[in-house]
Amino acid sequence: TSSQQALALCATVLLDAGDRIFIEDPVYHGARKAFDAAGLACVPVPLDDQGMQVARLHDAASPARAVFLTPSHQFPTGATLALDRRLAVIEWARQNQAWIIEDDYDSEFHYAGKPTACVQGLDPYDRTIYIGTFTKSLFPGLRIGYVVLPPELVAPMTVARTLLDGHSASIPQLTLARFIEGGHFGAYVRAMRGVYADRLDVLAGLVRAHLAD
Repeated sequence: TSSQQALALCATVLLDAGDRIFIEDPVYHGARKAFDAAGLACVPVPLDDQGMQVARLHDAASPARAVFLTPSHQFPTGATLALDRRLAVIEWARQNQAWIIEDDYDSEFHYAGKPTACVQGLDPYDRTIYIGTFTKSLFPGLRIGYVVLPPELVAPMTVARTLLDGHSASIPQLTLARFIEGGHFGAYVRAMRGVYADRLDVLAGLVRAHLAD
């Protein structure tokens, strides 16, 4: 049921109560709630205009078992995690046998330059859990998300997911699958990318005109 359930599963299947997890500061409130509910010790890591300051993971006094990222559009600042930092966090995870939880919501909508490859796609060590959702790209009432997992996690995550509520509703899943297979999702995203880009330009112009001081 979208990315929120995926975050809860990551918090309970990958980690134990009391484990440390690095989080962005500020962080998506839904992720913080999921981690707090699982009893994790959240360690905030500052951001700048290139996203999380990943070097601080290596400098931390105590190690963590995971890090949570929203690299495409950091929530709530909108910063994009730089490529060198994506590679650095992968190396940190390898060295520490830690997990990277990548929430790549809204990555379909990119307005300036070429999109940077997702962390999961860059990770040759299978330390990244990639979370995506159709709730934001299509409409909020569609509570369908997905997780791309390292092979070793597929079985335990499937069991944990099944124990929660069996499975997501079949008819919405089938409808979405046919929508994607028919090429409609790609066409919709391309059309809406233009609409949202126009709205972004209007908003940016209004901010410059009225809030520049």
